[in-house]
Amino acid sequence: MNDTHTPAVSPREFFGDVLGQFRLAESVVEKKYEFFYRIAGLTIKLKFVGDALLPIITPAISHLRIEPHASLDPGLTVYLWDAASTGVNLPTRPWGTDDNVSRGDIRGFDDPRIKTAYTLGPNTLSMFDTEQNLGVFCTTSAAHIPTDYRGSPLLVILSWWTSANGLQYVHAGAVGTNEGGVLLVGKGGSGKSTSALSCIASELKYAADDYCLLDGRAERPVVYSIYNSAKLAADHVARFPSLVPLISNREHLATDKAVIYLNDHHPKKILESFPVKAVFVPKITGRRDTTLSRTSPLIGLKALAPSTLFQLSGAAEANFRVMADFVRRIPSYFLELGTDLEQIPAVISDYLSEA
Repeated sequence: MNDTHTPAVSPREFFGDVLGQFRLAESVVEKKYEFFYRIAGLTIKLKFVGDALLPIITPAISHLRIEPHASLDPGLTVYLWDAASTGVNLPTRPWGTDDNVSRGDIRGFDDPRIKTAYTLGPNTLSMFDTEQNLGVFCTTSAAHIPTDYRGSPLLVILSWWTSANGLQYVHAGAVGTNEGGVLLVGKGGSGKSTSALSCIASELKYAADDYCLLDGRAERPVVYSIYNSAKLAADHVARFPSLVPLISNREHLATDKAVIYLNDHHPKKILESFPVKAVFVPKITGRRDTTLSRTSPLIGLKALAPSTLFQLSGAAEANFRVMADFVRRIPSYFLELGTDLEQIPAVISDYLSEA
């Protein structure tokens, strides 16, 4: 049966209902928490009701946490709760299940002010009021949120908000030094994580292996770290024996990627930002040696844009133009990955020292 229909409740009315449920949860649940973070020079506040979502949301962004002070003025506030632990349910959705499309987008539920995304399965709702800079994240049960989400929490809300502030969320890794680094781009399985994690034991530092932020407004584009969570396919874990003891979800590797919260183990290896000197497109070759070869901006864009746009709710032509402008200004290279992992950071370091 197709239950696609035009919702009887508008996005703004529904957002009001969601806020009402959060206020109800605040009134009946004793445990409440507020944490502040600095992302790309901007401050956000997360306000939790109950503690069930804390281990889901906070580990991946722990490296960006800051202490509150009297003059702190957050540019974004996000309210968070889950129904199972608080006893306060999400409002009834005013759309049908067939209206849920890719990326969490909801057919017929567009609004220039209120952004909405819903993910079936874990039943997570993300909303953002662009005028109030207020977000809400809620779910039926924290226990149903998959490991992959824990590695990149609040991705949807943060991408909406940072976009409104002139920044572009991208599906990419990033490694380098304070003086500059490279963006590692490509679809899942292309070697981004392998390349980024191979740098942990080197002089290079880590900003991302899956998602990061780009600011292309400066003369030289800058990348900003969002998450310190490194993700690695389970069948690649054996290539990094020193990282195996650090895996946070070893009991779930039969079905999930390995997730390592680097801030818990290698906090000094994390860089919050650096200028971008090049786009590197990893390619797994099967050969022993790692090499670089120059490629075109178009190849760099094809490796960066599709996987980014596919994963970001509400992503549109404006986001594509930002990424297109970025790759036109920065040289692109194939990073042809060899099986000797120690060569990967050496090749990247050699390039950065000469760039």
